[in-house]
Amino acid sequence: MTAPGFTTTSGVALAPAPPEPGPDGTPVTRVGLWAVDTGRGPVALAADEVALAIAHGGHEPSQYTLLVDESARQALAGLATLGRTQLRALAARHRHGDSDVWPGHSQRSAQRCAAKVCKTAHRDR
Repeated sequence: MTAPGFTTTSGVALAPAPPEPGPDGTPVTRVGLWAVDTGRGPVALAADEVALAIAHGGHEPSQYTLLVDESARQALAGLATLGRTQLRALAARHRHGDSDVWPGHSQRSAQRCAAKVCKTAHRDR
């Protein structure tokens, strides 16, 4: 993973991560994110994993919440709540068409927020 591409005002660092082949072999966009103040290294997540982490981050994202800062914090909260193993399992179920992995009606807004986080991490600096 490269050096941080962006650090939010709340101290969440975002960086581009190398793509990984998806289930059908096409490359999947991934992003590294971590809280700067913890001293822990980045966790590389696929875009759909970021969306699921946001959806499970404690409160349902608003359709208008496209702030990278809030979305990145919520993704870290969701990752802490679920853990890496459960998040990967939910993402695998989602990739096979299971819509029950999304709490409430959070899928569309969480995916929009995740897209914004990924776009920000991959933006040229």
